[in-house]
Amino acid sequence: MSISLSDFFPKDTEYFYSFPAGEDSNFFNATPAWKEEVISARPLMCAGPHVKVVVFHSAQDGRVKSILEKLGYFLSTSSVVMLPKSIESDVSDKKRNSLVRMALKQVCSSGKLVMAQPFLSQDLENLYQIPPELSVWLNDKKNMTELILNRYLPRRFNEFKDGMEFAKYAGEFMFPCVVKVSSSGAGEGVRICKAADDIQQAQREFSKIKGLIFAEEFIDAKYNVGIQFGIPFDKTKPIQIIGVNQQLISVKGEYVGSIIDNKNKIHELGSVYNMLLNDILPKIRNRGWYGVGGFDVLIKEDGSFYFIDGNLRMTAMSTYLLKNYNGDFKKSLLTFTGSIAGDERGFVEKMLPLAKLDSENQIIYIIALTRSADAFYFNAGILFEDQDDLVTKINQLADLGIKSRVLSSFKQSGGLKNL
Repeated sequence: MSISLSDFFPKDTEYFYSFPAGEDSNFFNATPAWKEEVISARPLMCAGPHVKVVVFHSAQDGRVKSILEKLGYFLSTSSVVMLPKSIESDVSDKKRNSLVRMALKQVCSSGKLVMAQPFLSQDLENLYQIPPELSVWLNDKKNMTELILNRYLPRRFNEFKDGMEFAKYAGEFMFPCVVKVSSSGAGEGVRICKAADDIQQAQREFSKIKGLIFAEEFIDAKYNVGIQFGIPFDKTKPIQIIGVNQQLISVKGEYVGSIIDNKNKIHELGSVYNMLLNDILPKIRNRGWYGVGGFDVLIKEDGSFYFIDGNLRMTAMSTYLLKNYNGDFKKSLLTFTGSIAGDERGFVEKMLPLAKLDSENQIIYIIALTRSADAFYFNAGILFEDQDDLVTKINQLADLGIKSRVLSSFKQSGGLKNL
């Protein structure tokens, strides 16, 4: 039986996978505008029959829709709530937030909106299904102690009320440690620090943060996984584990991409799943939250595990893992964000032979596509059999002129083992 967002939200939900720029929602978001537009398009591929998706205009550009149709993706326009064309990728920061807030009031229905990280503006409160304060509270790392026993959380060594206090601190830190902006996502507010120089760099980068910052112990882990779950709005329906991915993190601690390994199971996950299903997720449901979300978990060699982040919203992996649950991927998958400069014709010539849905030569599965300025931006996964096959396909894609942090990292490192 296949599942989608429609299994977890009420009929006619309007889902907006977006985050206010800066710290306009008590949440640190440094994602550039073009990437935010790609992010908003991710739910289009997993919305199901009853959920509408709020997207930026770039995701419904005529060239984008034409390309997706040529690749075999047919998206119903009736399931889309589109923001005005005036909100373009060159509009950023407070001006962008202001335009988005105004647009939501115009295009969204009262009591139907679910936003990944909602604005806390009083003039939008009537739009939301779930109280925005609850979503913001659940997505703040400092509150994980209210949901999870301390022995399953990394020890916290230092805490600072804001970036200014952190930047001025000249005391001691335990090394290695992980510095975190308490309310942030996608690794943007996370830095792995192994020496004083790393701390000083983090102090410079986070000096203007308005919210809480803390340093916690570094966990030397065998696995770094993201576990995706779904809590149905209908309380008679059970909570589900949707899937798991292995996360790729830079040396600084920033999220780079993920692997869905459909060949090798992580046997140590049984205890983590039990805790989620029987303790943590029921607590979250009892607070009034429902939907699709994820927890990031580190598993050590001895099988012990630690919850390091909670994402009570769609994540970068939600669409992939919903599709994987439904059996859409016959191979393993490496996810990445990429871009190709040029026009529609050039994009199709390069990508059609490799990304045509269900074709014999398909090696890429595209889940989101937008157009901005003179380039196409997309989220996609590379289908592969083993590491050698993956490296071959990465080189093949790089030769097409695809720009991607993940692909360039793999080319430079020579594969997963050295990443």
